[in-house]
Amino acid sequence: MNDVHKQMRAHMWANVFGGYFPPREELPDLPELQQLQWSEEFEKECLDRMVMGAFRYGSFRHQLANDACYDNMHSAEARIQKYKQDGNLEHLIDIANLARVEFIQQRGSKELVAQDDGLHAAKPKK
Repeated sequence: MNDVHKQMRAHMWANVFGGYFPPREELPDLPELQQLQWSEEFEKECLDRMVMGAFRYGSFRHQLANDACYDNMHSAEARIQKYKQDGNLEHLIDIANLARVEFIQQRGSKELVAQDDGLHAAKPKK
C-alpha cells in the first residue's frame, strides 16, 4: 500500500468515522479486499440452487411476470431455525437465495436506505 493510500485511510478513520471504527489490521488494496470478502464457492452454490428452483417453481422471470407470491422472509426465518438445529450449510444457501428473491421482488416498491442501525455481527458469549 502506498503512502498516499495510508494517509487517506488514516484521515478517514480519524475524521470521517470519528475514530469509531478503528482499523484492526492493515487492509490490502481494493481488488484483494474484494476477493478476501467474497466466496465464489458460496455464490456458485447459490446459483446452482436457483437453477434447480426453476424446475420446481418456474423461472424467476416467469414468477415475477405472474406475481408469484411466496413468503420469502417466513421461509428464511424457518431455515435459520433449521440451521441452528442441524448445522446444514444448505440452509444458509437457501436463506441467501430467499433474501435475493425478496430484494429483487421488492425493489421499486420499497426503499434502500443505507444506514448504521447499530446491528452488527455479534461475538458469541463465552
